[in-house]
Amino acid sequence: MIDERAGRRDGRQELAISKGWVQGVALVLIFGFFVMGVLAYRTYTASMPQPQQVVSEQGEVVYTGEEITRG
Repeated sequence: MIDERAGRRDGRQELAISKGWVQGVALVLIFGFFVMGVLAYRTYTASMPQPQQVVSEQGEVVYTGEEITRG
């Protein structure tokens, strides 16, 4: 069947925007989510330095790094 309005023989209408725009938007979305994933991974894995133990001025151990981790 010939669709005379769109000028196509398969019955589908042409896109309102060009394929270049669709590909460009898809690339930007993929790149954006990739960057967000990398930043989320770096945020999750990079933590602040944690002391092995905290000692008072008298030399007594106040708390250890393991106690900090456990909460």
